[in-house]
Amino acid sequence: MEELISVIIPIYNLEQYLQNCIESVITQTYQNLEIILVDDGSTDSSIDICREYEKKDRRIQIIAKQKNEGAGPARNVGIDISHGAYIMFVDGDDFIARNCIEELYTMLLISGGDISICLGRAVYDIERIIDIETKSLINFESMTSKQALENLCYQRKITPGPCGKLFRKNLFSNLRFPDTGYEDMAIIYRLIERADSISFCPVEKYYYLQRKNNTTLGSFNKKKLDRIFVAEEMMEFISKKYSDLAKCAEVRFFIANIQTLNVLPFCLLQSRCGKEISRNIKKYRRVVISDHNAKISTRCMAFAGYMGIFPLKLLGIIYNFYQGNYKARLR
Repeated sequence: MEELISVIIPIYNLEQYLQNCIESVITQTYQNLEIILVDDGSTDSSIDICREYEKKDRRIQIIAKQKNEGAGPARNVGIDISHGAYIMFVDGDDFIARNCIEELYTMLLISGGDISICLGRAVYDIERIIDIETKSLINFESMTSKQALENLCYQRKITPGPCGKLFRKNLFSNLRFPDTGYEDMAIIYRLIERADSISFCPVEKYYYLQRKNNTTLGSFNKKKLDRIFVAEEMMEFISKKYSDLAKCAEVRFFIANIQTLNVLPFCLLQSRCGKEISRNIKKYRRVVISDHNAKISTRCMAFAGYMGIFPLKLLGIIYNFYQGNYKARLR
C-alpha cells in the first residue's frame, strides 16, 4: 500500500497564483496525500480559495494563522500537525508536474534513501507545463550525505531550498526551520547530514514562479544579510563533521558573501556589513581560486575580488543581469 505523504503549502497573499498550485497537487498521479494549506495571515482572498478547495477534496486541511511570520514558521506548523511518513514542501505560487510526487517516492522505494530530489525550472507565468511530465526518473543517482553536502556547497545538483524534494519525516525530529532570513539554507544541510542516502535525478518536475515582488528577488532588506550568518554556520558545521569538506564549505561561504554583495545598496558598501563582506571575500578568495572543483564563474569572481569591492559589485550586477536572475537596481 502506498504510504501517506504530507504536502505542506505555505501561503501569503497569493490569490492570483494559488489555484494553479493547488490544482497541480490535487491532480497528482500519487493520490495518498495529506495536503496541508498554511495561510500565513493573508489579507487577500487566499483563505477563501483554500476553503473552496477544502470543500472539494477531503485530503485538504487548512491552518489559518492570524499573524504573518514567514514561510519558515508556516512550514513548521505544517510539520507539527502532519501525519505522513514523508514530507514535501510546495510554495503557494509554484506548481509541480503531475507525476512529481509519484516519481520522487519511487526513487526512495528503489534506493531505500531518505531524501529524493528533482530539478526545478523558473517560469514566468502560471501556465501548466505538460510536456516534461512524461519523462521518467528511471536513471537517477544515489549519494551519501557527504557527497550531497559537497554538491550543495559547489552549487551542483542540489539547491539550498526545501522545494523539489521529498523527505522522510523522521529527519525533522527535533529540527525545524529557524526564524531567520534564508531559513531554507539554514535547515537543508542539516537534513542532508542526517540522511543515510540521497537520490537525485536531473529531470525538471518543480516549477518556480518568478514574480517582481518575489522575496528572493526584489529590493534590499536587512534579512538578506542573514545569508552570511547562515552560510558561516553551515561552513563551521560541515567542516566539523567532515574535515575534508572544509575547503568546499569555504567556497560556499565565499559565494554567500558575493551573493549578498550583489544585493547590497551602493550606499552601504562602506558600512559595517559592507566592510565585513569585503574582509570575508579577501580571506577566502585564494581558497576559491585554488579549488578546481569550484565553478569557473565563482573562481572568476574570486579573481575579481583583487580589484576591490566596488568593481566586484559592478561585475556581479552585470553577471546577474546577464543570467536573468533579477533586474539590478542601482541605488
